[in-house]
Amino acid sequence: LEYRSVNEKLFLKKKTMTPLRFLKESEGLKGQKQLTVLVQEGETTDVLFLEHPRFITLKGFETGRKTMVFSPDDIMSYMPVMEKYNFWRRGSQFFEVMVPVDEPMPPMRDKIEVKYLGDEYIPVMGRRMEAEIFSVKARALPEAKVFLSKYTHRILALEIEKMDTRFALLSRVEGSGKGIRSAVNGIVSLLVSGKAAGKPQAEDEDLSAESSPAEAAAAPAGTAPREEARVKEVFFESDNLILSGRSWMPDGEGPFPAVVIVPKDGPMANGEQHLVDSLGEFLSASGFAVLAFDSPGQGKSQGSFKVLDDEKKIRNITDAVSYLEARPAVKKGSISLIGHEGGGYLAMKAASALLSVRSCVLLGAPRGDVETVFSGAGLPENIQTFLDARGLGPFDDRFMEMVAEKVRQHLKGVARSTEGFAFFKGVKMPLKAYREFLARRPYEAILSFDRPLLLIFGKDDKYFSPKAVRRLKRTLKKKNRGSRVAIFKNLGDYAGGMIQHGSSWRFSINRDAFEHITSWIAKNGICGEQQPSEVKAGEPAGSGADAEH
Repeated sequence: LEYRSVNEKLFLKKKTMTPLRFLKESEGLKGQKQLTVLVQEGETTDVLFLEHPRFITLKGFETGRKTMVFSPDDIMSYMPVMEKYNFWRRGSQFFEVMVPVDEPMPPMRDKIEVKYLGDEYIPVMGRRMEAEIFSVKARALPEAKVFLSKYTHRILALEIEKMDTRFALLSRVEGSGKGIRSAVNGIVSLLVSGKAAGKPQAEDEDLSAESSPAEAAAAPAGTAPREEARVKEVFFESDNLILSGRSWMPDGEGPFPAVVIVPKDGPMANGEQHLVDSLGEFLSASGFAVLAFDSPGQGKSQGSFKVLDDEKKIRNITDAVSYLEARPAVKKGSISLIGHEGGGYLAMKAASALLSVRSCVLLGAPRGDVETVFSGAGLPENIQTFLDARGLGPFDDRFMEMVAEKVRQHLKGVARSTEGFAFFKGVKMPLKAYREFLARRPYEAILSFDRPLLLIFGKDDKYFSPKAVRRLKRTLKKKNRGSRVAIFKNLGDYAGGMIQHGSSWRFSINRDAFEHITSWIAKNGICGEQQPSEVKAGEPAGSGADAEH
């Protein structure tokens, strides 16, 4: 569900297998990229992480002379470790490692233990092969089992039970080299979510009707019928640029109430594309006209994503609403916005100046204000929360304090800068856009929003804050304006997940969340009494005194 393609390069010292440079470029579906660069010089490393608009740059970060690049779910990073392992001595051997994290923070440091467990025959490439088994573990990293060929010590398979992940060798290119110098031609990563198998336990404050991705797939109507949605590619003008998008129209002449889907900040991953497409199909099958558009520089839209700030993003949303409202099949004054993660904040800011927008839906907990998340005494705990969501931690307290201080210094530098851009290792850093991102106050924007607002949160979201949600519930209840907070125990990053369907995989929506959104918009987002024929007016799915707040 994450990025479509990841390109990695690791440059090593031949004798010691320690890194000189590490480059990782993850490309989203619309062309936007996430970039990680580590350049090691002696005992220090220069660090760059960029996922527009967020970034961090560090010069001279202390990592140690013999520290290796390692990530638990990155099979390439196991290769130099196993190459360095002394197979004659066997037993337990220890290596210092730094772990790049896909967040604007320095790489984490730990010491991994590689331990020989024994020999076993395992199925690889259609035959049984004799393999040596090793465990790779550390205090803050999930334990992995590495299966090496008995005599050539090539990696045949990798299992990480805590992450429900298995890598297996499918094919290889024969060459004169061995070990890490052999070209691995086909490695597949098979991710099986064990969490989806169990039925979530409903709690008093949460929605009692909810289903996991696996359960949603078992339902006959796991997704909206595709044949009911008329989808087509569209183009409209915004800020002197032509933007591309997709629209879904219900059958019939209309006029229909409408929805504009606003994407989150940063690259669009597979999961978000599945979410957008599923929402378009589901809502249009329920009687809504739907528009999802590409930001400048993504998809077929003109312009560059690198020069976007919040003002320009909001202008794009405003023009998308104007384009949709001008269509004859759209009911006037009956447009709702759905924003995913950071897109929810932008949707609220745009809606505040648009009389035609009657309601907003925020899907996914906002990152929170900079004072509570990125600074203050609680920063090490907040960083550890991010790491926990990736299966990493806990790390040493003194090390976490040092990492937190590096993050504080970087963010203060961004906030104090008056420049639009900066350069690091030849890469352009979006200073102005990141300043605006850090200056966002999503919870303040939620509390000051003057129209019906639906907040769909999952307790499994890494940014979910029980304290903030309790405050929202109390305040929104007092305002009594149709706003709601709906909490799901297992919502997932994209309100759904991948399930195996025969020999292939497909995306299965969290149907309860989709029905909740659709019913709520039908009640709060339509001007007058007319409602879509497929949507039952009245209380949303899972409503009730103990279920919805």
